[in-house]
Amino acid sequence: MMSAQAIRILVADHNAITAKKLVSYLQDSGFTVAYLNDGLHVAQKILEFRPHFILMEMTLPNFTAFDCLSFLKEHDMLDNGNIKVFVLSQHNAKQNVETCLKMGAHDYLVKPLNPMEVLTRIALHLQARKKLLEVKETSSEDQQQTNYYLHLVELLIKTTGVRADRQQVQFQLLRMLSLAIHAVRISLIDLSESPIVVASSDNEKFTSFPLQIEKYPEIDYVQRTSKPLFIENLKDDHVMAMIREQMKTVHFNTMIVIPICVDGNVKGVLSSRLAESTQLTDAGIHLCQIVAQLVGSYWYQQSLLAKSKAS
Repeated sequence: MMSAQAIRILVADHNAITAKKLVSYLQDSGFTVAYLNDGLHVAQKILEFRPHFILMEMTLPNFTAFDCLSFLKEHDMLDNGNIKVFVLSQHNAKQNVETCLKMGAHDYLVKPLNPMEVLTRIALHLQARKKLLEVKETSSEDQQQTNYYLHLVELLIKTTGVRADRQQVQFQLLRMLSLAIHAVRISLIDLSESPIVVASSDNEKFTSFPLQIEKYPEIDYVQRTSKPLFIENLKDDHVMAMIREQMKTVHFNTMIVIPICVDGNVKGVLSSRLAESTQLTDAGIHLCQIVAQLVGSYWYQQSLLAKSKAS
């Protein structure tokens, strides 16, 4: 098993003062870190150093973040998941973020950098090791159970429609999903304004609970990137030991976090926390995705109904 020191991070930023503070912080956290303040030697350094993470300034002189992403793609070092690229920028413009993510960047950080936030993001991506194609194959028994609960979910939506109490519909969806995937808790978070937990699988009356999103990097990631996130339980992973010691806000349960989209925009998140002994399966992930789509459709129907009543 890899040690924390075996995780290599390349920081490429022209601002030497702030970059060196970040480098020292990451080194103190147990990582092996290299630093460059100009883009001339970034490509060579990547080939020699073989970093697991690259923290790349968007407008680095002589080799921008876009140049870096193109270089990694040309050398087949980006899509295989061995290198994760965080783009650093002074601006949080939506177009910049979308462009970087479309080119293959894994995350986007706005300057001035908070070293603890950077460590949080690294910890999150170290957790997110499980890819959809790598999850455990589903047995025929699991598939039958999934089909059964999916039928119940579909029946619930058809029979209740928009006439049912919103809180009851959401609770029933989460409760049945929790039974199907053996979840400890499933939360429905509304991100349309301030983050609010609007439903929970373990308490029908639990609603309108304000959420401090900075304490939940997995939710923040899904909101920013519109990408689902699958996190394996790394409770016994030695690489994460020092990060766990420094950061009490990072979750180390097995989790499935799915964006809820309404009209093409992320309006919420379905966050499923599984028991430590539960493995991710295709069926579990697909069922979470289906329920997230159902919730998105239900929210859309509710918004249309509200507009109709208002007019």
